[in-house]
Amino acid sequence: MNVAGERVAIHGVAHGGDGVGKADADPRTWLVAGALPGETVIAARSETRPRMIRGHSLEVVTPSEARVPAPCAVAGTCGGCGWQHVRPDAQARLKRDIVEGLLRRFEHPAITVVASPAALGYRRRARMHFEHTRAGLQLGFFGRKGVVDTPDCVVLDGPLRHAFAQLRTLADVLPAHGEVHAISDGARAVLGVASSSDALGQRVPLPPLRGDATSALTRILDDVLVGVIAPGLAVGVTTLAIDGAGLEDMSIRTGPFAFAQAQAAQNAALVAEVQDAAGRGHRRGLELYAGSGNFTRVLAPLCRTLEAVELDPGGANNLQAMAARLGVRGGRVQVRRESATSTLARAAAAGEQFDLVVLDPPRGGLGLKAAKDLAKVASGRVIYVSCDPATLARDLVVLTATRRIGRITAFDMMPMTPEVEVVVSLV
Repeated sequence: MNVAGERVAIHGVAHGGDGVGKADADPRTWLVAGALPGETVIAARSETRPRMIRGHSLEVVTPSEARVPAPCAVAGTCGGCGWQHVRPDAQARLKRDIVEGLLRRFEHPAITVVASPAALGYRRRARMHFEHTRAGLQLGFFGRKGVVDTPDCVVLDGPLRHAFAQLRTLADVLPAHGEVHAISDGARAVLGVASSSDALGQRVPLPPLRGDATSALTRILDDVLVGVIAPGLAVGVTTLAIDGAGLEDMSIRTGPFAFAQAQAAQNAALVAEVQDAAGRGHRRGLELYAGSGNFTRVLAPLCRTLEAVELDPGGANNLQAMAARLGVRGGRVQVRRESATSTLARAAAAGEQFDLVVLDPPRGGLGLKAAKDLAKVASGRVIYVSCDPATLARDLVVLTATRRIGRITAFDMMPMTPEVEVVVSLV
């Protein structure tokens, strides 16, 4: 069946990477997947609303100079990357435009963009899905119609590509479906097999591994794939030390299920930006969503005392170990295992004050109630690290009522995707 298309002129880029445009005879705004600013495309509608139309590109009539052939064979079907068709040096500029568009309501200085030093082979952390089909084991990212088999993902670093290739040799051991989490330190990799989620986001219990799983997993270990974790068993190494360059013995000890930034080089730049934006001489600091201590290790020397807050048990344990190492070097870090919202509500009720607050929340952001509590307890500088500029903009409505934006830096942390990491300093 032929799908009718409409001619749409693309003039901008939206949060999520879709092209923003207008059709010839329709005043509504179009969001077109796969389209780039400056292009004219023939697009098919997938959703129509009173003020907006969503669609996907059927044909590029006038291509942008930023459009290039995708380096990946499954681009367009795999759900792992959405910008394989965008020239790497243009991706950072487009990400700045995304941030600029979402923060246009606020007065702020020019946005600094830190481009990625590599567009391919950079990714050290990944989560792939697997399922058995009539065609055999499908191991890759979710596309529109299920798992897209990705035998050699071009954005993964060498150790992760090797680790996933090794796992493919054990298709008979893996259950019907599940997830594989992976972490690399640049030379070695560790995998973690876990349950998956259904279409509603509910976790589906992982069926047991088949046969003598321990022996099978042990056989695939080598100098690169050094460990595998699965429910009820672990073989080889279960954690790796990452992000220690330039920070002496302050590397992060982490496993495949813990959060880590996807790229080592850009994470080092991100940590340096937070350190520089924080400044020195703080009496009392507060770090929210501290994770395993990625920022804690550079914030502790800047504060007389630092309270680091993390709810996740694994992250809190890693953070506690980091605090102990910092304590040996004179850093005073108090670890709190509780939610950031609980910490802020308690501190606001008690009238506590912090002259430095750093937060790195998940995609959902801080939330308006917690942002109001933060505004009460922050007597000095606030540094907000965000992986979602839309929720960042929502929270800034509250935070900019009592302070101004001093600087904004956007990091192209994940090339070939529209994802962007933003650091906002509020003074």
